[in-house]
Amino acid sequence: MSRSTDKDIEAYVNGLMPKKVKKALADAKYDLYYGPGSGGGMGFEKASRIVEEWWDENMQDDLIVDDGGNVSTKHDFNRFVDQIFNEREKEALQEAIDQGIGDDEEYEEDADEAKEKYAKQEAQNYVDSAHETSTHYDERDVRRIVLGKDWP
Repeated sequence: MSRSTDKDIEAYVNGLMPKKVKKALADAKYDLYYGPGSGGGMGFEKASRIVEEWWDENMQDDLIVDDGGNVSTKHDFNRFVDQIFNEREKEALQEAIDQGIGDDEEYEEDADEAKEKYAKQEAQNYVDSAHETSTHYDERDVRRIVLGKDWP
């Protein structure tokens, strides 16, 4: 996992956090690294409880970072990929018609089938590319990135 996508994940999750949770996270990390009573705000116990409660309610889906650095939940990414497939399939079907793919077939049904096969394959290539160029982070990876490797 690259540092740039880690930063994208951290920025995405921090953007979801309310101010109270961000403050609690900062206080908990301070106490975790510098020891209790070393000037942190609300103390590790209270701060970590606030963070954990928010996390349990809001961060149960894996995250995906695409090749452009865009972060989304796995569910949203899959919905986006389905949309890409449908759009590309329509475009590729028109390309097949324009290029005359299947026109050399003896029967019209075979020609239509050749065009549809071409369109589905082209759409699937786009989907495969989207998956190959994205980075998947499970909930454990996201916790490590955002909360830190020393978070209990």
